[in-house]
Amino acid sequence: LEDILPTSVISVAVSMLTSVLSGSKPAVRVSALRILNRVKANVTASFHELDALVSDSNLSVATLAISMLLKTGAESSIETHLKTLTNFMLDISDEFKCNVADGIKGLCFKYPRKKTVLLSFLAKSLRDDGQYEYKSKVVDTMMQIMQELPETKDETLLHLCEFIEDCEYTDLACRILYTLGEEGPSTKGAHKYIRYIFNRIILENPAVRCAAVQSLAKYGRNCPSLHGRVCLLLKRCFGDSHAVVRDSALLQYKILQNSELNNYTDGQLGVPVENLVQTLKNYLGDGTSTPFDINTVPKKVKQQPKKTRSK
Repeated sequence: LEDILPTSVISVAVSMLTSVLSGSKPAVRVSALRILNRVKANVTASFHELDALVSDSNLSVATLAISMLLKTGAESSIETHLKTLTNFMLDISDEFKCNVADGIKGLCFKYPRKKTVLLSFLAKSLRDDGQYEYKSKVVDTMMQIMQELPETKDETLLHLCEFIEDCEYTDLACRILYTLGEEGPSTKGAHKYIRYIFNRIILENPAVRCAAVQSLAKYGRNCPSLHGRVCLLLKRCFGDSHAVVRDSALLQYKILQNSELNNYTDGQLGVPVENLVQTLKNYLGDGTSTPFDINTVPKKVKQQPKKTRSK
């Protein structure tokens, strides 16, 4: 509604919500703080009023008040508020923790000089108890910060590396490994991430091991200084107990041994997969000795005829 209603109306609503923060009913205070935390406009609640709510007996009220103080407070008070927030992060629900993550992200963009402190807080929260939704929210938040503030890339990737050392969620581990493969090779210290990735190949389930192989191979393709080391590590995966991991490692190893194949990796085929499969079948069926030429693959997908139902 903020994009539709005039500023004067929003200001009146904010003023009324602020006035009920000192009420006696916790449910009313929580509801008002929830709405105020979503408001994009400047909230006129006094610092002392919000500071008093931080020590409120209702944990939900205290959490939302801290979240607002982080959003509206001065840069110099960030460390103090984070210390207060740390004291009851373990006791609040994941829903409120997600609100805190959003507030931290906004602070990173508002005060880039505090990025190290704020990223460390998010990284620490990943090690605390929490369900998948909250952990996923924090990971997404850290990745968004990394995209908006490129100077945080090394720091963020290292925090994510430490998290996957003890990550119980396969989906999250695979997402982080994909990000490490995409972003890691372009950093100055790309070699730092190799150990964390290979640890996943040794210790994790087949899905994560396969993702780690894919991520590891990208370092070999994009970092010439790591090519030999990555090839050696991929060869160690040939004896994996799972066929998919073995096949993936062998494929990536063959690609690294033949630089001409690099142009056809990471989704850069340039032709529809269906057309490529059909052309390869025709090529193998012809029994010709001429090398296969990918330029012979049609680039337009042929529409399949609709199947008619038999009566």
